[in-house]
Amino acid sequence: MSFMQSGLVGAGKVDLSSKNLYDREAISKAVRVALLSAGLGEDCPEAPLASLVPQGCHVLLKPNWVLHANLGGGPMNCTVTQPEVIEAALDEVLLARPATVTLGDSPLQFCEFHSLVPEKWRASLMEKSRSAGVELRVQDFRRAIAKGALRPGLSGNGIEQGVEFGVRDSGHYVLFDLAKDSLLEPLSTQSQPFRITHYDHRELNRRHCSGRHQYLMCREAFEADVVISLPKLKTHHKAGMTGALKNLVGLNGDKDYLPHHRVGSVAEGGDCYPNKSVSKRVMEFCFDKAYQSINTKSYKYWNRMAQYIDQWHRRRGDAIREGAWHGNDTTWRMSLDLNRVIRFGKADGTLSDQPQRQLFSITDAVICGQGNGPLKPDPYFAGVISFSTSPAYADLFHSFVMGLDWQKLPIVREAFSQCRFPIEEGKPSELRVVFEGRSLGFGQLRDQFNDIARLGDGWGALFRNPIEQ
Repeated sequence: MSFMQSGLVGAGKVDLSSKNLYDREAISKAVRVALLSAGLGEDCPEAPLASLVPQGCHVLLKPNWVLHANLGGGPMNCTVTQPEVIEAALDEVLLARPATVTLGDSPLQFCEFHSLVPEKWRASLMEKSRSAGVELRVQDFRRAIAKGALRPGLSGNGIEQGVEFGVRDSGHYVLFDLAKDSLLEPLSTQSQPFRITHYDHRELNRRHCSGRHQYLMCREAFEADVVISLPKLKTHHKAGMTGALKNLVGLNGDKDYLPHHRVGSVAEGGDCYPNKSVSKRVMEFCFDKAYQSINTKSYKYWNRMAQYIDQWHRRRGDAIREGAWHGNDTTWRMSLDLNRVIRFGKADGTLSDQPQRQLFSITDAVICGQGNGPLKPDPYFAGVISFSTSPAYADLFHSFVMGLDWQKLPIVREAFSQCRFPIEEGKPSELRVVFEGRSLGFGQLRDQFNDIARLGDGWGALFRNPIEQ
């Protein structure tokens, strides 16, 4: 399989005046147009993915299945990759006649997986695949699952009922260590700065410290011949935006390996919140004690103490906690590390100096998520399905779709930085998008997408800057 031009993004359009934006036929058409617009299917336009998916190969499809509910009370069509997009992508893959397809993700530990993947829907996908002579596997990649579910408007987070660890055998994962090549290395100290909500930071900091940066990736990603990401485009309270780049976080099976922020204020060497705050340091201490006490009686006490302080701050208009603001300097580094591992990683846990695979994406940007995403988004209507052979160029395009300044989004800007194991060797200015039969560069994209999505509480407004060619 030859690697294609990465700067070209194909996009299909869904009519926003339609009563049902996720009409199955309209979505399938938009996916097909996106593939053809990216230059696929010259030899076989009725099966464009055959250009990238060799017959008899193994394919991994990775949707965004972060949670079974929108915690803001809004709709699910702006929260997770919609079933119609997954079905349309699967249909295109089946036309290429692979041997197997794995459809899977690693959602939050208190996610009800069966709610996102109902048995009836799963059975219909499997039957369709069997009819095409392809074996379909649907897989939950998580190793830790809470015994209770997280639900909007209700107290508790599911963890109070306990967490089952080691749900999936460790043999299904590959351990990688980026060591000093990790983008997190400049932040690493001998202390224990890294944190992730709802997990014991002591475990996390055993995986991430000076000279050691480990990720536990699902083996399916490295045994597959082709990896196709199926993101939902949304704003993100810690990364600014989540799309093709951030979606690969779900290929890590244990979130004990995923730093999301650093303890303390910026002045104290952290990025949890901007300014020093005694009460927030106490809140962080209580959260630390709670996460160290999971599966014990102490968890509920420490968690409620932390939540009490958090609510006190929120009543005063300060919602910045646990790295949920534009000063978060950790999440984007972790996310890009994972892209590097997927691109250069081998099934034996080593990293090659040469790319081992190209990362394709079919992105659901029909109804995007805006506001306090990824878990409390509100709808942002874009009417776009995109296809790209580069997650960096995909999200560069997506920043225009949402009206955001890509240069102020580190997860996009730094995806083009040159380092060992680079995500993208091309320059941002090489982006070309084929949309509605037109080839669009930066200037035309700014004119085509002139609305601006609302960002999360900790991000404020981002405006485009003049583009330096």
